[in-house]
Amino acid sequence: MPLITAITAVSSVLRRLLGQHTTNEEERKEWIARSRRYVKDYHGEFVHFFPNVLSILVGRKTSIPRLETAYDHLEKSLKYNALAGKMTRGLMVVSTLSQLYGDKPLSDKDKHLAFTLGWCIEIIKASCLVADDIVDGFETRLDKPCWYKQDNIGMIAVNDSFWMISSAYVLLNAEFRDHPCYTELIDLFHLVSMHTHARTHARRARAHTHTHTHHSICCCFDVSGCRVR
Repeated sequence: MPLITAITAVSSVLRRLLGQHTTNEEERKEWIARSRRYVKDYHGEFVHFFPNVLSILVGRKTSIPRLETAYDHLEKSLKYNALAGKMTRGLMVVSTLSQLYGDKPLSDKDKHLAFTLGWCIEIIKASCLVADDIVDGFETRLDKPCWYKQDNIGMIAVNDSFWMISSAYVLLNAEFRDHPCYTELIDLFHLVSMHTHARTHARRARAHTHTHTHHSICCCFDVSGCRVR
């Protein structure tokens, strides 16, 4: 399932970097209202940033002639899967950073990093959904055929799922390896992955034995609200 939990944790990282915290319920409500506005305002820029992501991940394919066709496939996979949906998870990263900036506009550098981190989350989200659709035997997602149901794809989608996850880490390394929070972000993504896969197991187990415990796990670690302690 998508790693929406990364958004909450990334928000915590950014708050610590800027030394700011929300302190009461009224501030929390204001934070949420502004976040919704920022998500809407940045959507177009976020989508238009995607070619930069592709440039990093597949732009060097001509220097690897024997793998050029393979990277053409990766590009097709990313466009089909990562560009789907409302992209709220990725947009929440730039929204959170905008909140922390307050009334100041985002610098071009920080906006670039926020968009990059947001696309890392969206790509991992997409990779998890590709795998989930295969496990669950779904036919469609967002009113179009699941990736593995595309012509000439089939079970190669399993490899595509792994490939997209690897791509997210390559993207993270390309833009954040010299940033002070790089190690913390890597640890965060690994931790969230652990929680997400555990939740997927619990969801599958619940299909056979429904208990209150299974239900609680799925609620806590599902797409809409996994908690990272």
